[in-house]
Amino acid sequence: MSTLSPLAADWDTVPDGIEWPGTDTVVLLHRPLRPGTDISALSRFGEDRWYVDPAVFEEHARAKSLNFATIPRPLRQDAKYYIWQLINHPSPGTMRHSGGGDRPAIATILTVFSAFKEFLSWLHRHGVTAFAQVTPALLDEYLGDVDDEPISMVRKYRRVGEVRRMWSARGILPPRLRLPAAPPWGGEESRDLFGRIRADRDNRTPRIGELTMQHLLIWAIRFTEDFADDILAAHAEYEESRLRQLTGATRSPVKIRARMTAYLERLREHGGTLPGRASADGTLVINWRHIGRILGCAESVRLTASGRKAIESGIPIADGAYLDTPATGRLEGRPWRPHGITFHEAPKLARLLSTACFVIIAYLSGARPGEVLNLRRGCIEHDNANSLWLMTGRHFKNAVDADGNKLPTGAPRRAPWVVIAPVARAVAVLERLHPHPLLFPNRITPHQQHLRDTKRRGDARTDNQIARDLAAFVTWVNTECQRLGRADVIPPDRRGLLAASRFRRTLAWFIRRRPRGLVAASIQYGHLHTRMLQGYAGS
Repeated sequence: MSTLSPLAADWDTVPDGIEWPGTDTVVLLHRPLRPGTDISALSRFGEDRWYVDPAVFEEHARAKSLNFATIPRPLRQDAKYYIWQLINHPSPGTMRHSGGGDRPAIATILTVFSAFKEFLSWLHRHGVTAFAQVTPALLDEYLGDVDDEPISMVRKYRRVGEVRRMWSARGILPPRLRLPAAPPWGGEESRDLFGRIRADRDNRTPRIGELTMQHLLIWAIRFTEDFADDILAAHAEYEESRLRQLTGATRSPVKIRARMTAYLERLREHGGTLPGRASADGTLVINWRHIGRILGCAESVRLTASGRKAIESGIPIADGAYLDTPATGRLEGRPWRPHGITFHEAPKLARLLSTACFVIIAYLSGARPGEVLNLRRGCIEHDNANSLWLMTGRHFKNAVDADGNKLPTGAPRRAPWVVIAPVARAVAVLERLHPHPLLFPNRITPHQQHLRDTKRRGDARTDNQIARDLAAFVTWVNTECQRLGRADVIPPDRRGLLAASRFRRTLAWFIRRRPRGLVAASIQYGHLHTRMLQGYAGS
Protein backbone atom coordinates (compact mmCIF):
# COMPACT_ATOMS: atom_id res chain seq x y z
CA MET A 1 0.00 0.00 0.00
CA SER A 2 3.01 2.27 0.41
CA THR A 3 5.31 3.46 -2.35
CA LEU A 4 8.57 5.32 -1.92
CA SER A 5 9.06 8.78 -3.39
CA PRO A 6 12.18 9.41 -5.50
CA LEU A 7 14.86 11.11 -3.39
CA ALA A 8 17.80 13.27 -4.38
CA ALA A 9 21.15 13.54 -2.55
CA ASP A 10 21.58 13.71 1.22
CA TRP A 11 19.18 16.68 1.45
CA ASP A 12 16.31 14.28 0.74
CA THR A 13 17.72 11.07 2.22
CA VAL A 14 15.27 9.34 4.55
CA PRO A 15 16.86 7.73 7.64
CA ASP A 16 17.22 3.94 7.48
CA GLY A 17 14.15 2.03 8.58
CA ILE A 18 11.75 4.95 8.07
CA GLU A 19 8.76 4.30 5.82
CA TRP A 20 8.14 7.17 3.41
CA PRO A 21 4.78 7.79 1.69
CA GLY A 22 4.10 8.20 -2.01
CA THR A 23 1.19 9.89 -3.73
CA ASP A 24 -1.17 6.92 -3.37
CA THR A 25 -0.13 5.91 0.14
CA VAL A 26 -3.05 5.67 2.56
CA VAL A 27 -3.01 8.47 5.16
CA LEU A 28 -4.18 6.19 7.99
CA LEU A 29 -1.83 3.39 7.01
CA HIS A 30 -0.82 2.35 10.54
CA ARG A 31 -3.79 3.48 12.61
CA PRO A 32 -6.64 1.31 13.95
CA LEU A 33 -9.79 1.87 11.88
CA ARG A 34 -13.45 1.75 12.80
CA PRO A 35 -15.14 -1.57 11.97
CA GLY A 36 -16.75 -1.47 8.55
CA THR A 37 -14.40 1.19 7.15
CA ASP A 38 -14.26 1.19 3.34
CA ILE A 39 -10.51 0.92 2.72
CA SER A 40 -10.87 2.06 -0.88
CA ALA A 41 -12.40 5.36 0.29
CA LEU A 42 -9.55 6.30 2.64
CA SER A 43 -7.70 9.55 1.99
CA ARG A 44 -4.39 9.32 0.12
CA PHE A 45 -1.17 11.21 0.73
CA GLY A 46 -1.40 13.12 -2.56
CA GLU A 47 -4.71 14.75 -1.62
CA ASP A 48 -4.69 18.12 0.09
CA ARG A 49 -7.54 17.27 2.48
CA TRP A 50 -7.14 14.23 4.68
CA TYR A 51 -10.24 12.77 6.31
CA VAL A 52 -9.29 10.99 9.51
CA ASP A 53 -12.76 10.01 10.80
CA PRO A 54 -12.14 6.27 10.27
CA ALA A 55 -9.50 6.46 13.04
CA VAL A 56 -11.82 8.27 15.49
CA PHE A 57 -13.82 5.79 17.57
CA GLU A 58 -15.81 8.19 19.74
CA GLU A 59 -19.38 7.85 18.49
CA HIS A 60 -20.18 11.49 19.27
CA ALA A 61 -17.19 13.01 17.44
CA ARG A 62 -17.78 15.50 14.65
CA ALA A 63 -16.26 15.11 11.18
CA LYS A 64 -12.48 15.42 11.27
CA SER A 65 -10.08 16.43 8.52
CA LEU A 66 -6.71 18.10 7.92
CA ASN A 67 -6.73 20.73 5.18
CA PHE A 68 -3.23 21.26 3.74
CA ALA A 69 -4.51 23.70 1.13
CA THR A 70 -4.32 26.36 3.84
CA ILE A 71 -0.55 25.87 4.20
CA PRO A 72 1.76 28.01 2.01
CA ARG A 73 2.60 26.05 -1.12
CA PRO A 74 6.43 26.04 -0.74
CA LEU A 75 6.10 24.28 2.63
CA ARG A 76 2.97 22.22 1.96
CA GLN A 77 4.50 18.98 0.70
CA ASP A 78 7.07 18.78 3.48
CA ALA A 79 4.38 19.58 6.02
CA LYS A 80 2.40 16.59 4.71
CA TYR A 81 5.45 14.35 5.02
CA TYR A 82 5.89 15.43 8.64
CA ILE A 83 2.22 15.06 9.62
CA TRP A 84 2.06 11.66 7.90
CA GLN A 85 4.90 10.50 10.16
CA LEU A 86 3.10 11.85 13.25
CA ILE A 87 0.08 9.79 12.24
CA ASN A 88 1.84 6.57 11.25
CA HIS A 89 5.25 6.28 12.94
CA PRO A 90 4.97 4.29 16.20
CA SER A 91 7.30 6.72 18.03
CA PRO A 92 7.82 9.97 16.12
CA GLY A 93 9.47 11.78 19.04
CA THR A 94 9.29 12.39 22.75
CA MET A 95 7.60 15.56 24.03
CA ARG A 96 8.65 16.49 27.54
CA HIS A 97 5.82 16.81 30.07
CA SER A 98 3.32 15.48 27.53
CA GLY A 99 1.84 13.19 30.15
CA GLY A 100 1.53 10.30 27.70
CA GLY A 101 3.39 8.14 25.20
CA ASP A 102 5.47 9.20 22.23
CA ARG A 103 2.73 8.75 19.63
CA PRO A 104 0.23 11.63 19.47
CA ALA A 105 -3.45 10.77 19.30
CA ILE A 106 -5.43 11.70 16.20
CA ALA A 107 -7.37 14.16 18.36
CA THR A 108 -4.10 15.79 19.45
CA ILE A 109 -2.90 16.17 15.84
CA LEU A 110 -6.22 17.76 14.89
CA THR A 111 -6.09 20.11 17.87
CA VAL A 112 -2.55 21.35 17.27
CA PHE A 113 -2.78 21.50 13.47
CA SER A 114 -3.83 25.17 13.54
CA ALA A 115 -0.81 26.07 15.72
CA PHE A 116 1.46 24.20 13.30
CA LYS A 117 -0.06 26.10 10.36
CA GLU A 118 0.55 29.40 12.13
CA PHE A 119 4.22 28.52 12.46
CA LEU A 120 4.47 27.63 8.77
CA SER A 121 2.70 30.81 7.70
CA TRP A 122 5.16 32.81 9.78
CA LEU A 123 8.09 30.98 8.17
CA HIS A 124 6.64 31.66 4.70
CA ARG A 125 6.40 35.38 5.45
CA HIS A 126 10.08 35.28 6.37
CA GLY A 127 11.12 33.64 3.11
CA VAL A 128 11.68 30.12 4.43
CA THR A 129 11.07 27.36 1.86
CA ALA A 130 12.51 24.37 3.80
CA PHE A 131 12.55 23.62 7.49
CA ALA A 132 16.33 23.13 7.43
CA GLN A 133 16.66 26.86 6.67
CA VAL A 134 15.36 27.71 10.14
CA THR A 135 18.05 29.01 12.50
CA PRO A 136 18.09 29.50 16.27
CA ALA A 137 17.99 33.26 15.67
CA LEU A 138 14.88 32.88 13.52
CA LEU A 139 13.21 30.81 16.26
CA ASP A 140 14.03 33.55 18.76
CA GLU A 141 12.32 36.05 16.47
CA TYR A 142 9.30 33.77 16.19
CA LEU A 143 9.11 33.47 19.98
CA GLY A 144 9.16 37.26 20.31
CA ASP A 145 6.35 37.66 17.78
CA VAL A 146 4.25 34.99 19.52
CA ASP A 147 4.80 36.70 22.87
CA ASP A 148 3.66 40.03 21.41
CA GLU A 149 0.45 38.63 19.92
CA PRO A 150 -2.82 39.46 21.73
CA ILE A 151 -3.78 35.79 22.15
CA SER A 152 -4.38 33.58 25.17
CA MET A 153 -1.50 32.02 27.06
CA VAL A 154 -2.85 28.58 26.08
CA ARG A 155 -2.44 29.45 22.39
CA LYS A 156 1.06 30.81 22.99
CA TYR A 157 2.08 27.61 24.75
CA ARG A 158 0.60 25.61 21.88
CA ARG A 159 2.49 27.62 19.25
CA VAL A 160 5.89 26.99 20.82
CA GLY A 161 4.89 23.43 21.71
CA GLU A 162 4.45 22.56 18.03
CA VAL A 163 7.95 23.82 17.27
CA ARG A 164 9.26 21.54 20.00
CA ARG A 165 7.22 18.62 18.64
CA MET A 166 8.72 19.05 15.18
CA TRP A 167 12.22 19.30 16.64
CA SER A 168 11.64 16.06 18.62
CA ALA A 169 10.89 14.26 15.32
CA ARG A 170 14.31 15.12 13.76
CA GLY A 171 15.48 11.52 13.95
CA ILE A 172 12.82 10.20 11.57
CA LEU A 173 13.00 13.02 9.00
CA PRO A 174 15.37 13.73 6.09
CA PRO A 175 17.78 16.69 6.50
CA ARG A 176 15.58 19.16 4.64
CA LEU A 177 12.76 18.66 7.19
CA ARG A 178 14.94 19.03 10.30
CA LEU A 179 14.99 22.03 12.57
CA PRO A 180 18.39 23.07 14.07
CA ALA A 181 20.16 20.39 16.10
CA ALA A 182 20.06 22.40 19.33
CA PRO A 183 16.77 22.26 21.26
CA PRO A 184 14.56 25.28 20.52
CA TRP A 185 15.25 28.22 22.87
CA GLY A 186 17.90 26.31 24.75
CA GLY A 187 15.35 23.78 25.98
CA GLU A 188 13.74 26.30 28.33
CA GLU A 189 10.23 25.70 29.64
CA SER A 190 7.36 27.75 28.21
CA ARG A 191 6.67 29.34 31.59
CA ASP A 192 10.25 30.64 31.60
CA LEU A 193 10.08 31.80 28.00
CA PHE A 194 6.92 33.82 28.55
CA GLY A 195 7.45 34.62 32.21
CA ARG A 196 3.91 33.41 32.89
CA ILE A 197 2.11 30.12 33.30
CA ARG A 198 -1.12 29.41 31.51
CA ALA A 199 -4.14 29.62 33.76
CA ASP A 200 -5.63 26.20 33.06
CA ARG A 201 -5.53 24.69 36.54
CA ASP A 202 -9.05 25.90 37.19
CA ASN A 203 -11.81 24.63 34.95
CA ARG A 204 -12.99 27.56 32.82
CA THR A 205 -16.25 25.92 31.75
CA PRO A 206 -19.02 28.14 33.17
CA ARG A 207 -21.37 26.39 35.56
CA ILE A 208 -25.12 26.59 35.03
CA GLY A 209 -26.97 29.01 37.32
CA GLU A 210 -28.85 27.48 40.23
CA LEU A 211 -32.39 28.46 39.20
CA THR A 212 -31.79 27.49 35.57
CA MET A 213 -30.41 24.09 36.59
CA GLN A 214 -33.18 23.42 39.11
CA HIS A 215 -36.02 24.14 36.67
CA LEU A 216 -34.25 22.31 33.83
CA LEU A 217 -33.88 19.20 36.00
CA ILE A 218 -37.48 19.42 37.30
CA TRP A 219 -38.88 19.53 33.77
CA ALA A 220 -36.55 16.75 32.62
CA ILE A 221 -37.81 14.51 35.43
CA ARG A 222 -41.42 15.42 34.55
CA PHE A 223 -40.77 14.16 31.04
CA THR A 224 -39.39 10.81 32.22
CA GLU A 225 -41.89 10.25 35.04
CA ASP A 226 -45.13 11.91 33.88
CA PHE A 227 -45.01 12.19 30.07
CA ALA A 228 -42.79 9.30 29.00
CA ASP A 229 -45.43 6.58 28.64
CA ASP A 230 -47.59 8.79 26.43
CA ILE A 231 -44.67 9.88 24.26
CA LEU A 232 -43.34 6.33 23.90
CA ALA A 233 -46.74 5.02 22.83
CA ALA A 234 -47.31 7.91 20.43
CA HIS A 235 -43.87 7.51 18.90
CA ALA A 236 -44.42 3.78 18.42
CA GLU A 237 -47.69 4.53 16.59
CA TYR A 238 -45.90 7.18 14.54
CA GLU A 239 -43.24 4.64 13.55
CA GLU A 240 -45.89 2.12 12.50
CA SER A 241 -47.57 4.73 10.29
CA ARG A 242 -44.27 5.71 8.71
CA LEU A 243 -43.36 2.10 8.01
CA ARG A 244 -46.75 1.50 6.38
CA GLN A 245 -45.97 4.36 4.02
CA LEU A 246 -42.52 3.03 3.23
CA THR A 247 -43.61 -0.54 2.58
CA GLY A 248 -46.11 0.62 -0.03
CA ALA A 249 -49.76 1.62 -0.06
CA THR A 250 -52.52 -0.67 -1.30
CA ARG A 251 -54.34 0.32 -4.47
CA SER A 252 -57.13 -2.21 -4.14
CA PRO A 253 -60.48 -0.31 -3.98
CA VAL A 254 -62.04 -3.27 -2.19
CA LYS A 255 -59.42 -3.28 0.58
CA ILE A 256 -59.53 0.50 0.92
CA ARG A 257 -63.33 0.49 1.15
CA ALA A 258 -63.26 -2.20 3.83
CA ARG A 259 -60.61 -0.34 5.84
CA MET A 260 -62.49 2.97 5.54
CA THR A 261 -65.72 1.38 6.69
CA ALA A 262 -64.08 -0.19 9.73
CA TYR A 263 -62.24 3.06 10.52
CA LEU A 264 -65.38 5.21 10.41
CA GLU A 265 -67.33 2.71 12.52
CA ARG A 266 -64.57 2.78 15.12
CA LEU A 267 -64.65 6.58 15.27
CA ARG A 268 -68.43 6.62 15.73
CA GLU A 269 -68.27 3.96 18.43
CA HIS A 270 -65.66 5.81 20.48
CA GLY A 271 -66.75 9.37 19.72
CA GLY A 272 -63.62 10.03 17.70
CA THR A 273 -62.84 12.71 15.14
CA LEU A 274 -61.44 12.73 11.64
CA PRO A 275 -57.86 14.03 11.35
CA GLY A 276 -57.87 17.67 10.28
CA ARG A 277 -55.69 20.55 9.23
CA ALA A 278 -56.25 24.27 8.79
CA SER A 279 -56.67 25.44 5.18
CA ALA A 280 -55.33 28.76 3.88
CA ASP A 281 -58.41 30.63 5.11
CA GLY A 282 -58.31 28.95 8.53
CA THR A 283 -61.12 26.48 7.83
CA LEU A 284 -60.68 22.96 9.20
CA VAL A 285 -60.54 20.35 6.43
CA ILE A 286 -59.85 16.62 6.44
CA ASN A 287 -56.15 15.73 6.48
CA TRP A 288 -56.18 13.17 3.67
CA ARG A 289 -52.48 12.45 3.99
CA HIS A 290 -53.04 11.20 7.51
CA ILE A 291 -56.11 9.25 6.38
CA GLY A 292 -53.78 7.56 3.88
CA ARG A 293 -51.33 6.70 6.68
CA ILE A 294 -54.10 5.15 8.76
CA LEU A 295 -55.58 3.09 5.93
CA GLY A 296 -52.29 2.29 4.20
CA CYS A 297 -53.27 3.94 0.93
CA ALA A 298 -52.52 7.09 -1.08
CA GLU A 299 -53.99 10.43 -0.06
CA SER A 300 -55.79 10.47 -3.40
CA VAL A 301 -58.38 8.35 -1.57
CA ARG A 302 -60.25 11.67 -1.21
CA LEU A 303 -61.24 11.37 -4.90
CA THR A 304 -62.80 7.90 -4.50
CA ALA A 305 -66.06 6.53 -3.18
CA SER A 306 -64.28 5.70 0.06
CA GLY A 307 -63.28 9.36 0.37
CA ARG A 308 -66.86 10.52 -0.17
CA LYS A 309 -67.88 8.10 2.55
CA ALA A 310 -65.65 9.94 5.02
CA ILE A 311 -66.83 13.37 3.86
CA GLU A 312 -70.50 12.41 4.21
CA SER A 313 -70.03 10.55 7.51
CA GLY A 314 -70.94 13.52 9.66
CA ILE A 315 -68.00 12.78 11.97
CA PRO A 316 -66.46 16.04 13.23
CA ILE A 317 -63.02 17.14 12.06
CA ALA A 318 -60.29 17.62 14.65
CA ASP A 319 -57.89 20.58 14.73
CA GLY A 320 -54.97 18.24 14.00
CA ALA A 321 -53.94 14.76 12.89
CA TYR A 322 -54.19 13.12 16.32
CA LEU A 323 -52.84 9.65 16.90
CA ASP A 324 -55.05 6.96 18.40
CA THR A 325 -52.83 6.75 21.48
CA PRO A 326 -54.52 8.50 24.40
CA ALA A 327 -52.46 10.86 26.56
CA THR A 328 -52.96 9.82 30.19
CA GLY A 329 -50.07 11.71 31.80
CA ARG A 330 -50.86 14.56 34.14
CA LEU A 331 -49.19 17.83 35.01
CA GLU A 332 -50.00 18.60 38.65
CA GLY A 333 -53.34 16.86 38.44
CA ARG A 334 -54.38 18.10 34.99
CA PRO A 335 -53.99 16.24 31.66
CA TRP A 336 -50.83 17.50 29.98
CA ARG A 337 -52.23 16.79 26.50
CA PRO A 338 -56.05 16.83 26.81
CA HIS A 339 -56.66 16.07 23.11
CA GLY A 340 -53.79 13.63 22.64
CA ILE A 341 -50.64 13.86 20.53
CA THR A 342 -50.62 14.65 16.81
CA PHE A 343 -48.67 12.74 14.19
CA HIS A 344 -46.16 15.54 13.66
CA GLU A 345 -45.75 16.16 17.39
CA ALA A 346 -44.70 12.57 18.09
CA PRO A 347 -41.11 12.68 16.71
CA LYS A 348 -40.55 16.14 18.22
CA LEU A 349 -41.71 14.97 21.64
CA ALA A 350 -39.56 11.86 21.28
CA ARG A 351 -36.51 14.04 20.71
CA LEU A 352 -37.46 16.21 23.70
CA LEU A 353 -37.83 13.08 25.83
CA SER A 354 -34.39 11.90 24.74
CA THR A 355 -32.97 15.33 25.65
CA ALA A 356 -34.64 15.17 29.07
CA CYS A 357 -32.95 11.80 29.61
CA PHE A 358 -29.60 13.33 28.67
CA VAL A 359 -30.06 16.12 31.23
CA ILE A 360 -30.81 13.60 33.98
CA ILE A 361 -28.01 11.17 33.12
CA ALA A 362 -25.33 13.80 32.45
CA TYR A 363 -26.11 15.89 35.51
CA LEU A 364 -26.86 13.20 38.08
CA SER A 365 -24.06 10.80 37.12
CA GLY A 366 -21.15 13.22 36.75
CA ALA A 367 -20.01 11.41 33.60
CA ARG A 368 -18.24 13.40 30.91
CA PRO A 369 -20.37 14.40 27.88
CA GLY A 370 -18.56 11.97 25.57
CA GLU A 371 -18.98 9.16 28.08
CA VAL A 372 -22.74 9.81 28.27
CA LEU A 373 -23.12 10.05 24.48
CA ASN A 374 -21.27 6.72 24.07
CA LEU A 375 -23.46 4.82 26.57
CA ARG A 376 -25.08 1.66 25.23
CA ARG A 377 -28.13 -0.44 26.01
CA GLY A 378 -27.76 -2.54 29.12
CA CYS A 379 -25.43 -0.06 30.84
CA ILE A 380 -27.51 -0.01 34.06
CA GLU A 381 -27.59 -2.76 36.65
CA HIS A 382 -28.79 -2.92 40.24
CA ASP A 383 -26.51 -4.14 43.01
CA ASN A 384 -29.08 -5.84 45.22
CA ALA A 385 -26.60 -6.59 47.99
CA ASN A 386 -25.79 -2.90 48.48
CA SER A 387 -29.02 -1.47 47.04
CA LEU A 388 -27.09 0.61 44.50
CA TRP A 389 -27.71 1.49 40.86
CA LEU A 390 -24.53 1.11 38.80
CA MET A 391 -23.86 2.50 35.32
CA THR A 392 -21.08 1.07 33.15
CA GLY A 393 -19.53 2.59 30.03
CA ARG A 394 -16.36 3.43 28.18
CA HIS A 395 -13.98 6.30 28.80
CA PHE A 396 -11.64 7.88 26.27
CA LYS A 397 -9.81 10.49 28.31
CA ASN A 398 -6.73 8.95 30.00
CA ALA A 399 -7.38 5.58 28.32
CA VAL A 400 -3.82 4.56 27.36
CA ASP A 401 -1.84 1.46 26.48
CA ALA A 402 1.24 0.11 28.29
CA ASP A 403 3.43 2.70 26.54
CA GLY A 404 1.21 5.59 27.59
CA ASN A 405 -0.24 6.12 24.10
CA LYS A 406 -3.93 6.88 23.76
CA LEU A 407 -6.20 3.91 23.08
CA PRO A 408 -8.30 5.15 20.13
CA THR A 409 -11.09 2.71 20.98
CA GLY A 410 -11.22 3.88 24.60
CA ALA A 411 -11.50 1.42 27.47
CA PRO A 412 -14.23 0.13 29.79
CA ARG A 413 -14.45 2.24 32.92
CA ARG A 414 -12.88 0.23 35.73
CA ALA A 415 -15.28 1.50 38.40
CA PRO A 416 -18.92 1.98 37.38
CA TRP A 417 -20.71 5.21 38.14
CA VAL A 418 -22.91 4.98 41.21
CA VAL A 419 -26.19 6.62 40.19
CA ILE A 420 -29.68 7.12 41.61
CA ALA A 421 -33.07 5.85 40.52
CA PRO A 422 -33.95 8.78 38.17
CA VAL A 423 -30.84 7.96 36.11
CA ALA A 424 -31.79 4.29 35.89
CA ARG A 425 -35.31 5.30 34.89
CA ALA A 426 -33.99 7.64 32.18
CA VAL A 427 -31.86 4.82 30.72
CA ALA A 428 -34.89 2.50 30.73
CA VAL A 429 -36.93 5.13 28.88
CA LEU A 430 -34.26 5.46 26.20
CA GLU A 431 -34.10 1.69 25.77
CA ARG A 432 -37.86 1.71 25.06
CA LEU A 433 -37.71 4.76 22.79
CA HIS A 434 -35.66 3.26 19.95
CA PRO A 435 -33.85 0.03 18.94
CA HIS A 436 -30.39 1.54 18.45
CA PRO A 437 -27.52 0.06 20.51
CA LEU A 438 -26.44 3.58 21.54
CA LEU A 439 -28.66 5.42 24.01
CA PHE A 440 -28.25 8.74 22.18
CA PRO A 441 -28.18 8.00 18.43
CA ASN A 442 -28.12 10.96 16.06
CA ARG A 443 -31.38 9.69 14.53
CA ILE A 444 -34.08 8.29 16.81
CA THR A 445 -36.17 7.21 13.82
CA PRO A 446 -34.07 4.49 12.15
CA HIS A 447 -35.56 4.80 8.65
CA GLN A 448 -34.88 8.56 8.38
CA GLN A 449 -31.71 9.09 6.40
CA HIS A 450 -29.63 12.19 5.78
CA LEU A 451 -30.27 13.63 2.35
CA ARG A 452 -26.57 14.28 1.82
CA ASP A 453 -23.58 12.03 2.22
CA THR A 454 -21.31 12.80 5.13
CA LYS A 455 -17.78 11.82 6.05
CA ARG A 456 -18.81 11.49 9.68
CA ARG A 457 -19.33 7.87 10.67
CA GLY A 458 -20.17 8.17 14.37
CA ASP A 459 -23.71 7.12 15.26
CA ALA A 460 -24.14 9.20 18.42
CA ARG A 461 -25.23 12.80 18.69
CA THR A 462 -22.46 15.37 18.76
CA ASP A 463 -21.93 18.03 21.42
CA ASN A 464 -23.33 20.61 18.99
CA GLN A 465 -26.47 18.55 18.37
CA ILE A 466 -26.99 18.19 22.11
CA ALA A 467 -26.61 21.97 22.54
CA ARG A 468 -29.32 22.52 19.91
CA ASP A 469 -31.52 19.90 21.57
CA LEU A 470 -31.13 21.61 24.96
CA ALA A 471 -32.12 24.94 23.42
CA ALA A 472 -35.19 23.30 21.82
CA PHE A 473 -36.12 21.72 25.17
CA VAL A 474 -35.98 25.07 26.96
CA THR A 475 -38.02 26.72 24.19
CA TRP A 476 -40.71 24.02 24.38
CA VAL A 477 -40.96 24.20 28.17
CA ASN A 478 -41.19 27.98 28.24
CA THR A 479 -43.78 28.03 25.44
CA GLU A 480 -45.89 25.54 27.38
CA CYS A 481 -45.52 27.61 30.56
CA GLN A 482 -46.68 30.70 28.71
CA ARG A 483 -49.64 28.82 27.18
CA LEU A 484 -50.69 27.38 30.55
CA GLY A 485 -49.90 30.47 32.61
CA ARG A 486 -47.25 28.68 34.65
CA ALA A 487 -44.42 30.42 36.49
CA ASP A 488 -41.86 27.58 36.48
CA VAL A 489 -40.16 28.61 33.24
CA ILE A 490 -36.51 27.70 32.69
CA PRO A 491 -34.81 31.08 33.01
CA PRO A 492 -31.94 32.00 30.68
CA ASP A 493 -28.50 31.45 32.14
CA ARG A 494 -26.45 34.62 32.39
CA ARG A 495 -23.24 32.68 31.69
CA GLY A 496 -24.31 31.63 28.21
CA LEU A 497 -26.10 28.90 26.29
CA LEU A 498 -26.55 25.43 27.76
CA ALA A 499 -23.96 22.91 26.62
CA ALA A 500 -23.18 19.28 27.45
CA SER A 501 -19.86 20.16 29.09
CA ARG A 502 -21.53 22.40 31.68
CA PHE A 503 -23.43 19.66 33.55
CA ARG A 504 -20.39 17.93 35.04
CA ARG A 505 -18.91 21.28 35.98
CA THR A 506 -22.18 22.36 37.65
CA LEU A 507 -22.63 19.15 39.61
CA ALA A 508 -19.08 19.38 40.95
CA TRP A 509 -19.74 22.92 42.12
CA PHE A 510 -22.98 21.97 43.89
CA ILE A 511 -21.45 18.91 45.57
CA ARG A 512 -18.36 20.84 46.63
CA ARG A 513 -20.54 23.32 48.54
CA ARG A 514 -22.16 20.61 50.65
CA PRO A 515 -20.69 19.07 53.83
CA ARG A 516 -18.22 16.27 52.98
CA GLY A 517 -18.85 17.12 49.33
CA LEU A 518 -15.19 16.75 48.37
CA VAL A 519 -15.13 13.10 49.47
CA ALA A 520 -18.50 12.38 47.85
CA ALA A 521 -17.43 13.84 44.52
CA SER A 522 -14.12 11.98 44.58
CA ILE A 523 -16.05 8.72 44.83
CA GLN A 524 -18.69 9.78 42.30
CA TYR A 525 -16.21 10.92 39.66
CA GLY A 526 -13.66 8.20 40.32
CA HIS A 527 -10.94 10.81 40.70
CA LEU A 528 -7.68 9.60 42.17
CA HIS A 529 -6.77 13.07 43.39
CA THR A 530 -9.18 15.42 45.08
CA ARG A 531 -7.38 18.42 43.64
CA MET A 532 -8.92 17.52 40.28
CA LEU A 533 -12.32 18.27 41.77
CA GLN A 534 -11.08 21.65 42.95
CA GLY A 535 -10.42 22.44 39.31
CA TYR A 536 -13.94 21.48 38.28
CA ALA A 537 -15.66 23.25 41.14
CA GLY A 538 -13.64 26.44 40.93
CA SER A 539 -12.08 28.44 43.69
